[in-house]
Amino acid sequence: MRILVTGATGFIGTAIARYLSSQGHRVVCLVRNLPAETIDRAEYRQASDISNVTARDIEGVDVVIHAAGLAHGKNVHDRQLFETNVGGSLALCQAAIDARCQRMIVLSSTKAVGEGNISNESFPKPVGAYAQSKRQTEIELLDRCAHEEMELVFLRIPVTYGLGVAANFKKLISLSRSYLPIPYGLFKSRKSYLYVKTLARFVERILNLPGIDGRCLLVADPEPIALGNLIRELRLAQGLWVAPNVDLPATFMRKIMKSVLPPAIYQQLFEDAVIDISETLTLTGWVPSWTTENGLKDMFGPDDEP
Repeated sequence: MRILVTGATGFIGTAIARYLSSQGHRVVCLVRNLPAETIDRAEYRQASDISNVTARDIEGVDVVIHAAGLAHGKNVHDRQLFETNVGGSLALCQAAIDARCQRMIVLSSTKAVGEGNISNESFPKPVGAYAQSKRQTEIELLDRCAHEEMELVFLRIPVTYGLGVAANFKKLISLSRSYLPIPYGLFKSRKSYLYVKTLARFVERILNLPGIDGRCLLVADPEPIALGNLIRELRLAQGLWVAPNVDLPATFMRKIMKSVLPPAIYQQLFEDAVIDISETLTLTGWVPSWTTENGLKDMFGPDDEP
């Protein structure tokens, strides 16, 4: 199968493209600039901007995996988020339709549904421009493909980790390496994460899986993990000493934290964000390869497989 991956120089896109290539698929990486290190056996095509992609850029491809996009950052304006995440995705979708691709798999986000605990029954309530751009992308692409032969599948994913991860998870790794005393027992909120290697294997699982056209699939590690335990596991995975856990008056401490922290920060630290993937497991017959604890061990172990 010939598969085109956008965002193939980014953290997630590179992991997906590398794994699919290692499994014998013919991978085409659509990139803005050629990377210094390329993926073995992969073909590279350049496009100056995702919004300008045409059928010629996708010619001969069976499946498009859309992993490119903008996340919210200091130098990213709301207008750019919508232009790239929505407008760019629509342009790519039209090009894939014109090129007669069989399926387009789009990496969305659980934030397209909202914050906190999420299942397939959750009514979408995206918070913020990034989340809203992801939800609008889903709506407009589904509308565009409603009467087309090309199938469309969305993967709603939470924070994804692995070698080379950036943003908030990178900050957690830095925190785990610090000498600051960390009150693990205070951070008992349960959260779902996703190991990037697990994501790559799930993508291969659904390349031509029937019965999922038009679906928004929630994808995450099989079980959530308490934030305090995650930090402990990060230290253990890196071979660092872990101090014994000390019981704290958590309820009292959280009340204090809630009074002094911004609501968004408090929510990230102290409220659950569990992703229910039961419907995805049923629909796809997927068995995740790693728990979060094992994913962290694999992440810091010998990197002998993509």
